[in-house]
Amino acid sequence: MLKHPGARLRQAAGRLARRLAGDEDAATTIEYGLIVTGIAMALVVIVFTMGDELENFYTDIQTQIADRND
Repeated sequence: MLKHPGARLRQAAGRLARRLAGDEDAATTIEYGLIVTGIAMALVVIVFTMGDELENFYTDIQTQIADRND
């Protein structure tokens, strides 16, 4: 019997990691997944830190386009 509540989950994750480590296609898939995750996280950080500036930028563009059509 496992004493720690998360021990079964850790064991299952370890078995999965060992199985995937031997499979090169799975390793490549995991690497691409990590790259995509990193890019997504970077975009979220950029949007949250520059959100107001981006909103003002696109509002200015929208205003300029609307002024040209008048």
